[in-house]
Amino acid sequence: MAPSRELLRTRITKRLLNRLQHGMIDEVRAIMSEGYTPTSMKRFGLEYVTIGRYLDGTLAEHEMKEELIAKSMQYAKRQQTWNKKYVPDATIIEVTE
Repeated sequence: MAPSRELLRTRITKRLLNRLQHGMIDEVRAIMSEGYTPTSMKRFGLEYVTIGRYLDGTLAEHEMKEELIAKSMQYAKRQQTWNKKYVPDATIIEVTE
């Protein structure tokens, strides 16, 4: 059985905040210093575009975090839908923290 929405949101939020605290913003800043724009960073992952928009002043910090959580939740939902369709008999292994 897939984790509940609340548990999924908690895990996604915790993971995001951990990544932000451990240098992800600096990583995006370094990439942007090489000439990339927020739009051109799509190939690096969904977080990079949003953090890039924060760094160029388009988003406030709280907006960046909210958008990252929302986009990550949407991505997780797409993964669950894909798995349900293409791997219906997969065994779900519960991950503990």
